[in-house]
Amino acid sequence: MVFRPEPWWPARALWAQTTKTTRKLVLGQSVPLTGAADQIGLAYLNGAKIYFDAINAKNGAGGYKIEVKALDDGYNPAKAASNAKQLIDEGVDALFGFAGTANCDAAFAVAKPAGGSVFCAFCRLRRAA
Repeated sequence: MVFRPEPWWPARALWAQTTKTTRKLVLGQSVPLTGAADQIGLAYLNGAKIYFDAINAKNGAGGYKIEVKALDDGYNPAKAASNAKQLIDEGVDALFGFAGTANCDAAFAVAKPAGGSVFCAFCRLRRAA
């Protein structure tokens, strides 16, 4: 079979490229940016931003630009839960990169009833009972 583009094919491809670059995926992150564990949170956030910037420089992931919205939880599980709720209420597409087992548990507890997703959690894995 020989590919024969329709006369409008180049315009359609260009249109698709321009619409892809306007789409974005917003990830919400709550990490310790202050306090005793601030170096963990700062390294996690900055490393993620470097990685996502590299993806965005190549037209994003499937055409979606990735944006990280980060909040400081000071390594406090109650604050992590509050931040997770705030991020979900603000409409992030997923929760990303919470740090600490108790903080990750708090994020999961908030996200699950809201139908949200949490990925790349930096914590100890708990076995299901």
